[in-house]
Parts: sequence; C-alpha cells; structure tokens
Amino acid sequence: MVKVNYRMFNSKLEYENYCSAILKKRKSMEISDLHNKTSEEILSISGQAASVPVDVKAILEKLNISAIPFDFSEIEEKLPEEYAGLNILGALISNDDNAAILYSSKDKQDSHRMRFTIAHEIAHCCLHGTRQHIEFRIDGDLDDDEIAANTYAGELLIPEKALKDIIKQLLVPTITALADIFDVSINVMSERIKYLQLEDQIVGV
Repeated sequence: MVKVNYRMFNSKLEYENYCSAILKKRKSMEISDLHNKTSEEILSISGQAASVPVDVKAILEKLNISAIPFDFSEIEEKLPEEYAGLNILGALISNDDNAAILYSSKDKQDSHRMRFTIAHEIAHCCLHGTRQHIEFRIDGDLDDDEIAANTYAGELLIPEKALKDIIKQLLVPTITALADIFDVSINVMSERIKYLQLEDQIVGV
C-alpha cells in the first residue's frame, strides 16, 4: 500500500483536480457510515448474507459506491523508487465523506481479480474509515492494514457459514470446485480455507 499525495503530481492543483474529477464520477456516500461495520453487517445490509456467489455489484449499489475501471500507468511511473516496477491493483479515493473505488482497467477481463480488488477497497472503508487522501494498493509486500483488508475481503466473498454449508453438500469438496462456486481465484479460496483451518476437509489445498 502506498499513500499518494500532491508531491507525486506536477502541482498540488493537478492533484486536487485529479481527486475532484474522480469523485464526480461516483454516487455520494459517507465513509463514516461504513466505518467499523463487520463483513457480516455489510452482507446483511446489501442482502447478500445468503447469496453464493456474493454479488459484489449489489453491495456497491446498496452502499452507494461506484467502482470505476482506471488506467494506472501514468501514476505507476511516478511511484516512489521503492515501489518502482510494481503494478497498482486498485485504489480508494476519498475526500471528507465521499469515496470511490478504482480497479485496474487491465483486470476488466479478470473477474476474480476485479471482485477481490473491490472487496479489498470496501474493507478499507469499513476497517480504517480513511479520509482526504488517495490510497493505492500495489502488488508487493503487505503491511498490517493490507493483511487485514485482504482477510476482510475474504470474509465478504467467502462467508464462513456459506462455505461450511457448501463443503457439507459436496461429495468431494475440492478447492477448485469451491473457487468456482464462490467465483474467486484458487489462491483466494486457499487462503480463506487456511484462515478458517478447514484444510483437512478439502482436497487439493
């Protein structure tokens, strides 16, 4: 994760104009309404508590958040030296109580990556209630906030009760079958299974 400020743009005005242009593309919402909400509460609020797979678009609509595909190429070129060569996966753009989620336009054809990125940024709204900044998620070493957001995203996309119910229903519960059912990558499913310590019930972990 890297926090981006006006020093990465040609001027502070360019930075402020960038923020304003992004926020104009999304519906209004208040981050404070989401702060400290659990994944179970978000699923319940959005009517997705019993849905498999979870409909991320329904969550966005209920929370009044827009998810926008975005080309991060120019910003990647301006990243600090320690982040050089890394790809930006997604971003949470916030300004006071307004926010928007951006996901890499490169991932438009990768529904699993796109769904996880959106869930990850929703997690940041709920866990950290961040304001007045641009926070980008990049591929690389994870700090504690990013690990927490990844865990929360897993909870949103693969609710514990739903996962355990599906495992009981399958004659041979394989990690591939579960990933397909929940519309996530095998890697995301594997991490969720390990987090819940269900490895002994799954084939292929």
